[in-house]
Amino acid sequence: MTLAADAAYLPYAKFKGTDDHLLRNLVSPEDGEGIGVQLEAMLSYAVTDDFSLGVGGRYWSMWTTSGDTNFGGTGEIIPMRYAAEQAHLLVQGSYKFGFGVRD
Repeated sequence: MTLAADAAYLPYAKFKGTDDHLLRNLVSPEDGEGIGVQLEAMLSYAVTDDFSLGVGGRYWSMWTTSGDTNFGGTGEIIPMRYAAEQAHLLVQGSYKFGFGVRD
């Protein structure tokens, strides 16, 4: 069995969006800047010398360190914080093709 892990730091992220309230005539432009991270781990099992199966997970998150919204497009600027995160379950299969001399 093999355990592999990976971590990444996102030093800069930019967010731009619009908060649109359909039932009220209210559209608020939003933007911000921030940082993020990604973490990943995979546990693999060698079924044969050439074939392996693995299962793992990935998580990423980004968030603003500064941001604001122009409430209703009126020019009234309100400081806001925004964040996004996601997690995934991963399954993989790997096969090594032998094109040469093996040990």
